[in-house]
Amino acid sequence: MNFIDHLHSVVSNRKNRALFIDHSRCKELDLCASLVMDTIIEQRRRSAALGLSGKFSDDDRVNILLRASGLLERINHPDSVLPPEIEAKVGKSDLFSGFSKYSEKSHNCDRAATGLTEYFSKCLERSGANLSHAGEHKLATLIGEAITNAEEHARGKWYAKAHFDLLRPKEQEGGACHIVLVNFSETTIFDSFTRRGASSETFRRMLTYANKHLGKGIFETPYDEQALCTLYALQEGVSSLPERRGTGTTSLIDFFLQLAGKNPKMCVISGHALILFDGKYSLRAEPFEGGERKVIAFNNTNSLERPPDGSYVRTLSKPFPGTLISMKFNLKEKYATAV
Repeated sequence: MNFIDHLHSVVSNRKNRALFIDHSRCKELDLCASLVMDTIIEQRRRSAALGLSGKFSDDDRVNILLRASGLLERINHPDSVLPPEIEAKVGKSDLFSGFSKYSEKSHNCDRAATGLTEYFSKCLERSGANLSHAGEHKLATLIGEAITNAEEHARGKWYAKAHFDLLRPKEQEGGACHIVLVNFSETTIFDSFTRRGASSETFRRMLTYANKHLGKGIFETPYDEQALCTLYALQEGVSSLPERRGTGTTSLIDFFLQLAGKNPKMCVISGHALILFDGKYSLRAEPFEGGERKVIAFNNTNSLERPPDGSYVRTLSKPFPGTLISMKFNLKEKYATAV
C-alpha cells in the first residue's frame, strides 16, 4: 500500500513529466499488482502527458507478464511482442472496464464476462483443448458475479483483466488462470452497508458478529471491525440492498473453488480488510439466520460463532483505495475437453 500511495503522489504531480520504472530487482510479479500500477499510470496519461521508460527484470517470468499482460502491452510498446515459441503458450487478454452505480448493473459486466470466457477458451485451443460446456458456464458465471458484486458495493471505475499460460505444464493441469477485478472507489464493501438505503437490520447483525469476536482472549486480534464485517458480507444471503438476495460473492467463491485445481490463491481486499483463500477453508451449508445457507467462517468448525483464522482474515495498516478481487488458479483438467 505504501507503493500505491507513493505512485499516486508521483503521477498526480503535473510537474513530473517522465516516469522510469525499474523492474531489475523484481523476482515475482502478479497480474493484480501490475493492473493496479498500470491503471494509476494510465489515468494520469489520459489527462496529461507522461513519458515512460524502464528496465526489465532478470527473471523471465516477470518479463513475460510485463510484455504479455502488463504496461508494455497496454501502451502497445514494440517490446510487448513475444517470441513465437512463448507466444504459443501465453494468451493476451483485452482490458475490460465499466462504471459502478450501486444498484444498476452495467452492460459492460456481461460484455466482460463473455469476452473473458471466450478469451480463455481460445487460449486452451492452442494446446489442442477447449473449455467444456460446464467449464465455460462456470467461468462466465464466476467473472459475472465478481463484477456484479463490485458494482453493488461501490461507485466508481472498475477494470477486469486476465492472464493465461501453459509455461509449466507439469504444474498447471489445464493451464494457469489469473483473473483480476479492481474497483477504485472511496466506498468499500463495509461502507456500502452504512450508506443511505442500505439494510439497517443486516448492518446490525454484521456489527453483532464483529463485536462477538473483537477483543477476546489474551492476544490482540489481527483483524478489526471492518475486516470482520467484510467477512460477514461474504456469506450467502447477506446484501447491503434490501431487495437483493446477497449471493454474488458467495457464488464467486464457490465457482472459484470448483474450477480450481492445484494451488488455488484468491484474495479480497477492500479498504483495510484482507480476506485470503487457498482452499483450506471452503463454503459449506450451515444453519444461518433462520435457514440453511452457504457459509465460510475460516475456522475448523465453519461456525460464525467462533472467531476466524487470523492468517486468512486480517486488517491492513493502510487501506486499499477501493476493492480488489484476485483469482489465481490452475484450471481443473475435467473442465478441458479435446476439441
